[in-house]
Amino acid sequence: MGDFIGLANITGYYQAKDLSRLSNADGSGALVNDDIVLNICINKAEALIKSYIQSRYELPFTTIPEVIKNLAVSLTMYFLQDRKNGLTAGRQQLYDNDIKTLTNIQKGIVVLDSVPGVNAFQTAETIDGIVSGTNDRDFIDLEGF
Repeated sequence: MGDFIGLANITGYYQAKDLSRLSNADGSGALVNDDIVLNICINKAEALIKSYIQSRYELPFTTIPEVIKNLAVSLTMYFLQDRKNGLTAGRQQLYDNDIKTLTNIQKGIVVLDSVPGVNAFQTAETIDGIVSGTNDRDFIDLEGF
């Protein structure tokens, strides 16, 4: 089980036959999910998500935002399809959209509600005790210089 989603999240969205085809590592074609492969893809998806959001939000979350769960499911399916060399243009577009969403979360354009994090409108002096970004500087009048 991952930090954001578990196997139940994946099996709740996708049909068993599709998951079996994508996750079955032995090539037998049996309709059996390979939970190890599914968990590896979940971990890859979550690691990618964390790489984008950890600079803005405190991890681990006490409550996982739905947008993060949805991104984790979508990215897990991307990695499952990628390992079978079965990426479609539609799946690639979903991945590209997921990366745009993660980038916007990282930049503070998309805000995760109800989770502790750095407010995009905080000044630098309120973040981790760093004092900067203040406007109390003396300026020299360079007019006519």
